[in-house]
Amino acid sequence: MTIIYAIIIFCLLIFVHELGHFIVAKSCGVKVNEFAIGMGPAIYKKQKGETLYAIRIFPIGGYCAMEGEDEDSDNPRALNNQPAWQRACILAAGSIMNFLTCVVLLIVIAFWVGTATTTIDTVAPDSPAEKAGIVSGDEILSIDGEEIDQWDDLIQTIGYSKEETAQITLLRDGREETVTAELVYDKDAGRNMIGITPVMERHFFGSIGEGIKNTGVMTVMMYKVLKQLFTGEVSVKELSGPVGIVYATNEAAKSGVMYVRRCFP
Repeated sequence: MTIIYAIIIFCLLIFVHELGHFIVAKSCGVKVNEFAIGMGPAIYKKQKGETLYAIRIFPIGGYCAMEGEDEDSDNPRALNNQPAWQRACILAAGSIMNFLTCVVLLIVIAFWVGTATTTIDTVAPDSPAEKAGIVSGDEILSIDGEEIDQWDDLIQTIGYSKEETAQITLLRDGREETVTAELVYDKDAGRNMIGITPVMERHFFGSIGEGIKNTGVMTVMMYKVLKQLFTGEVSVKELSGPVGIVYATNEAAKSGVMYVRRCFP
């Protein structure tokens, strides 16, 4: 399954990248001689108009072969004979398509997984939450006097509190109740935990916002890493190439197909 996941991921990344080049090249009137997914001998090919469409046997690459791309051509529709701004758009289109694919995938994942609410779904047995009297269905209103609007607020307030306990105000059966829960530090999570999970809700428009937000977060993280590479805070040895991606895919796949998303931006 690891190999299958890796092949699917690489093919997807390459396909949308080359598709970006293809769409913009066609839009600019540039002649595209071949659009292929994979390398090596063709296992399927079809000539449609001036372009040959092919699927090749080795799923390790792909290409959008444009006239005048590798060498100058006298054809007025060749890439080398187009204005500089059009050439720049065509070359940038591949990366832009990869970025847009990331946005779409994260939107789909956000909808699939759902958005955490402030209503409690499960309470772990013998956990600080259970000992405090918290039950499934309770809605958390505030913690130590701080209003809780979303689950991330709860994680920040409880997870990184310096106190040993937290005063949690709940809404239960239309009535407000306040309980005191002990805060237990979890070394693996790196923060305090009390043993509760949220009710997840799926909202289409909310998923769009979540997907865009997560793309932004990942983009910022990427630029931070690039900055750390230049400043020497991070070594290039810590970066992963294709082999590292396959390894990460293998580790994530052990938890299920939806966890594979964590390997990519």
